[in-house]
Amino acid sequence: MIGIHTGSDFSRRVATHLSAAPAKETAAMKTCRHCQRRQPLADFPPNARTRDGLSSWCRNCHAEATRAWRSREHAFGRRTVGGRPHIQPTHSRKEGDSKVFRRKRTPPSKPFIHAEDCRILKADPDAEVQWNYEGDGFWRAECVCTFETFREPLVDDRVRLDPRDPATARHLGQCEYASAEADPAALKFVLKVKEGAGGGYWLVECGACDTAWQVPFYAVA
Repeated sequence: MIGIHTGSDFSRRVATHLSAAPAKETAAMKTCRHCQRRQPLADFPPNARTRDGLSSWCRNCHAEATRAWRSREHAFGRRTVGGRPHIQPTHSRKEGDSKVFRRKRTPPSKPFIHAEDCRILKADPDAEVQWNYEGDGFWRAECVCTFETFREPLVDDRVRLDPRDPATARHLGQCEYASAEADPAALKFVLKVKEGAGGGYWLVECGACDTAWQVPFYAVA
């Protein structure tokens, strides 16, 4: 059976549709938590970690915070690669162990052993042979009868850095964990550290501001 709609019914349906249209447009708005302005959803970048899939900051506030962060990095003389800070490696093993490890300059404590027919030992049973440093961790003691060499043990006294230390962090300006007073327990949960990223670095990723940076294993001497 075909229904017949009167003119009054059609007018009422059109009026209902027009009155609902502004409400739908209003619902497609969001308030930026930084500037507190209500803006269309298109003005907010995506963020998969939020309930509505959009960032709590608008695009303009994100851009301003990023410009301020880059300005601070430039003021401190930090070089960036691809918009992210790049830290020069502390040492390179290809340069030689002498620049990576510091060796003690203490003569060996082991006694020098003469040959049985040493004429120096026969003339003076209490004669001592001094150890002489040859360089690169090698010592040499020599008598007329024989000689001995000794290699110092390598001592690594470099300061190993903490990848979650706020002093080495490179958060975006709007990140709530960018403060130096951030809770260490919270940083362990928010910061994801990948060891062995290559080149003597950790790769640290922040789950709050979606950025990443490198932290060298050791501090610059």
